[in-house]
Amino acid sequence: GISAIRGTISFFKPVLAASIYRHFLEGKTSPTVLDPCAGFGGRLLGFKSMYPTGTYIGLEPNVETYEELLSLKLKCGFDDSVQILNVKFEDYKQYDRVYDLIFTSIPYFDLELYSNTVHYDDFNQWKQNFIGEFLNYKNKIVLNLPCEFTALFQDVKEIHYLKHNGGPTSDNSSKIEHIIVI
Repeated sequence: GISAIRGTISFFKPVLAASIYRHFLEGKTSPTVLDPCAGFGGRLLGFKSMYPTGTYIGLEPNVETYEELLSLKLKCGFDDSVQILNVKFEDYKQYDRVYDLIFTSIPYFDLELYSNTVHYDDFNQWKQNFIGEFLNYKNKIVLNLPCEFTALFQDVKEIHYLKHNGGPTSDNSSKIEHIIVI
């Protein structure tokens, strides 16, 4: 969960995640959150630093990353209030469960390569299966995504701009993304 050199396309820094959780959870003391794309643990660490008694549910389809998240959970001494599941978001389907917030940084379809079995034949299949799954939830949803992906969501309630250092694949020294509320 800690990175000295930004060697990936997207690594969500724990301090940024903590700030976003604090803003969108609006005074809750022991919230339950769902992270549909748990990734490398930045949002997990940010959440537990702000809400040590809160419940974090992270979904991670990549077996290697899932096992690393379990190791991170163990090393940090997190109890059952941290649940890491080896499942794709599209297969989770816990629509009736109450979450105080659903927050994630979505994969960039074909810009990030993962060593797992998740595969979409094309952008439209990804849009229908993955992006479409968010529409089945009635909770507050906050997503970090490339600006051009904001148009994939019809009922965007808020748009915030996130400017940060570009990654090693970027021509620019900084990168702008959106944080949207749907």
